[in-house]
Amino acid sequence: MLKIAKSLYKATRQNGRVFGVRSGTVFALRSLRNFWYFWSNKKIWALSLCLEFFDAGDPGNFLHHLTTKKYLNGEFSVDQRIEYAFNHFLVDDQAFDASYKSAIYGGDGLVLWEKNVEGVNFQMCLRRGSIKIPEGELAVYFFADQDRLHSISFSWICVHGEQGEQEVRPYITRNQARWRQDTEPLEKFERAFPQNSPSYFCYAALQGLALAMDASRVMAIRGVDQCCYDPNDVKHFANAYDAFWTVLGGTDSHALGFEIPVPFLMKPLSEVSSKHRKRAATRRAFWQEIESAARATLASHRRGMPVFSR
Repeated sequence: MLKIAKSLYKATRQNGRVFGVRSGTVFALRSLRNFWYFWSNKKIWALSLCLEFFDAGDPGNFLHHLTTKKYLNGEFSVDQRIEYAFNHFLVDDQAFDASYKSAIYGGDGLVLWEKNVEGVNFQMCLRRGSIKIPEGELAVYFFADQDRLHSISFSWICVHGEQGEQEVRPYITRNQARWRQDTEPLEKFERAFPQNSPSYFCYAALQGLALAMDASRVMAIRGVDQCCYDPNDVKHFANAYDAFWTVLGGTDSHALGFEIPVPFLMKPLSEVSSKHRKRAATRRAFWQEIESAARATLASHRRGMPVFSR
């Protein structure tokens, strides 16, 4: 209890420094309110992952589902935020080995795929997601040298089937491209991988992670439910989220948003015009390479599967 109180105090002070005294005071009052939810969170505090890495990184490392109103999905209630936080941490606590936990929660993450093309190092990494903007406990980052090309944030969730079977799936809550004004990193990508897209490379890695967890679907948030949704920029969120999930074969069929089949839908090469078939085959070969590498990397850290209560 004392450890949690200290962490909330640190997070309150940090919030006050960043956003001003008024915001810090509001944050402090919310933090006091959050103590009422302590017993609801005791199953999270009891996880060895939480006990070992509680103070790693920023203050409030395992508390931001309480201290931030918009956690994963802007429509979640407090009880939902607690439950989905527990879902994620239970998976990372019980499904993976110690080296995975150390890399994600105490280090620089895992390298899922890497390729050097004409002196440019392209790297796909799995790391802890941003705590300050809680759009997912984990994130797949795609870099060209040190410049980020794309990122997809997600958390592990448990989905129960009609027959009571359970399945761990990634729940994508952020799909972020690089600003088009900064063209140099994108030009590096286009020279190395012509007629391709960083978003598909990043999603191929995410799909590899889903396959490593034996998931039949990937869950993906609707644009209007995204934590940073701006009603004045409806088109941007519709394109970055709903439209992209639809292209991948996703359907808006779940309370959480879209369900995307694993693997995502692609037109058979035999149905691609002969003019574009070679180009399509080259694109897909890169996606497959990334997917296979990400799947093998995560699978090497698997040690089991958590059991969720209904």
